[in-house]
Amino acid sequence: MRFRATLGAGLLVGMGTVPAAAHGAESTAHLCDIDGDGYADLVTGAPNADGNAPDEVDSGAIVIIPGGPAGPDPGRSWRITQDVPKTPDRNEVGDGFGSTTLCADLDNDGFGDVVAGAPGERVSGLDDAGMVFVFYGSPTGFDAQRHQRWTPQKPKVAGAAVADAR
Repeated sequence: MRFRATLGAGLLVGMGTVPAAAHGAESTAHLCDIDGDGYADLVTGAPNADGNAPDEVDSGAIVIIPGGPAGPDPGRSWRITQDVPKTPDRNEVGDGFGSTTLCADLDNDGFGDVVAGAPGERVSGLDDAGMVFVFYGSPTGFDAQRHQRWTPQKPKVAGAAVADAR
């Protein structure tokens, strides 16, 4: 199940509002069960979110809001950037990480997996080559040991074609 949400001042969830990671960022929000607890988790991207350092403007992020018996629980939410330990890359200006997100059980193990695009990612010296990240779900959330990065097979393929496909 998925729905369209615009992240501005916040994302409405149940009776509360979840602060957006970046004002004006827009991404599709998805519901899936990342940890297999039987409750849908909310996954959305914030591609215009800044990282923690001055040189990480518009590097992007993914926001996860775990589900529970009463619905999504903003108090347990977490943000994933490319600088999170064991994430297969690092924040860079204009990466747009989270521009596109998808949530599905890709490996049929019963846990929702998250796919995130970064159309502005620099790959092998090519600006805006684009990269797709895959994070696999597990009983504890994301399995930090299992992740994948997909890049263009040909150097002249535009980043938008790889990482911002909808």
